[in-house]
Amino acid sequence: MNTPALSPAFSSALRAHLVAEARSPRRRRRRWGVWAAGATAAVILGGTSAAVASGVLPLPGAPQDTALGVERSVEGAGTGALDLGPVPDGATDVALTLQCRDAGTFDLPGTGSVVCTEPGDSAASWTVALDAVDPANLQVVTDAGVRWSLVGQYVSRETLPLETDPDGLTFGSIVGGETPDLVAVVATNGREGYVRRTDLEDADGTTAARSFRSPADALAWQEERGTTSITIPVYASDGRTVLGDFVVGSGAR
Repeated sequence: MNTPALSPAFSSALRAHLVAEARSPRRRRRRWGVWAAGATAAVILGGTSAAVASGVLPLPGAPQDTALGVERSVEGAGTGALDLGPVPDGATDVALTLQCRDAGTFDLPGTGSVVCTEPGDSAASWTVALDAVDPANLQVVTDAGVRWSLVGQYVSRETLPLETDPDGLTFGSIVGGETPDLVAVVATNGREGYVRRTDLEDADGTTAARSFRSPADALAWQEERGTTSITIPVYASDGRTVLGDFVVGSGAR
């Protein structure tokens, strides 16, 4: 006998599962994959659209890094390490770029891992909190003879404040620990804009979840919703000018 169960997205409180906080590498090419200790704040709600990742744009509510000191680099074949030198005043994070010279898996303790499936010039860039690593020994662990290069630099990270449009609605990235009225996303047509938080909560089940009194209520909602995807409008920061659509739901493609 099968026991009814909530889907992973719903049982993780829907939105908490879909909204990741902290930091992660961002993809530059499709030849490599990255698993990081954290994750860049982004709303990933549909296969067709994804939110603007913090750090990619100077987005309100997103982190902004200021480089400190000098950039340092090291090349290796097999396991090696980068020494960034003394920590400058005001440093909070370390910005890293790993360049794959050969295919392989590259583990960076305290920061994550990079997988390059083909040799060549694939690269991954990300930022990690200074207290999570030893800047004098930023290790790259890989198989003997596998070539790579690592570039690092100290940075000072600050979170930009959310901004307010003429109607008094806050807009920006969710990464600042506060969900704005208008949440930054990328529309299905590739245009960058914002979805209304209320639209997003209605579409992803957050609004419905507030009325649930038991797991049965959640299961009933899930069964009714099924794999249906919901399209919501993407606006400019004025919250009025429509720029495109954003797709929410497991049925999105």
